[in-house]
Amino acid sequence: MIRYTKQQGLVSIPGAMTPSEILQAHDCGADFVKLFPAATLGLRYAKDIMAPISHVKLIATAGITEENFGQFLDLGFVGAGISGRLTEKRLIEEKNWDELTKRAEAFARIAQGK
Repeated sequence: MIRYTKQQGLVSIPGAMTPSEILQAHDCGADFVKLFPAATLGLRYAKDIMAPISHVKLIATAGITEENFGQFLDLGFVGAGISGRLTEKRLIEEKNWDELTKRAEAFARIAQGK
């Protein structure tokens, strides 16, 4: 799938959990590799795998919050999947746009290093 995506001129961002899976995706030409589930695996796991594979552009996904996003960036991750915090069904049903905006602004500040 990665090779096909690249043949089509698209960006390839597969998910992986183990170092072997991450390296296989990278070796097949993935532009980025999503570490899934990053929060469940934890920052210690992420730090441990980053040492030997720091050349791979990793994106943390699943369970990324305003509290841990900066920590993943500090480890060398190039980004994160944050959709769960910005598409929370309850907040959308309540039309609580203020809370969703507050969350989005917090992620933007963290990404900008502020």
